[in-house]
Amino acid sequence: MLSRDQLLQAIPLAVERVDLPAFGDTVFVRELTLGERDRFEEGILTKPAPDYRAELLVRSLCDENGKRLFTDGETGLFKDVGAAALQPAFATAMRLSALRTSDLEELVKNWQGEPGDASSSDSPSGSG
Repeated sequence: MLSRDQLLQAIPLAVERVDLPAFGDTVFVRELTLGERDRFEEGILTKPAPDYRAELLVRSLCDENGKRLFTDGETGLFKDVGAAALQPAFATAMRLSALRTSDLEELVKNWQGEPGDASSSDSPSGSG
């Protein structure tokens, strides 16, 4: 059985190369840490119009070493990029971080109104 220290030991995050045919090139996508996933889910609950695809891409697109390419505040940069062009990266980010579309849709559906009303402790575990 794993000990407390073993469970808290940092292990390398999964990073995968993903083909983006629309761009004729590849990107790297990494899994979210538990804390990043909690903040991602909390962001869905606290924004008036959550853009979970762009939010997840901002947190998951990285270089070959797993270093993020974008910061949390750069979600709007993706507003004019074709959804289909980035779908392979989005799908990989979902899989690597054990997210399911149904979990995200449930978070959006249960959003309660004013930003800040909900907290990450109210979010479902969604650990697919």
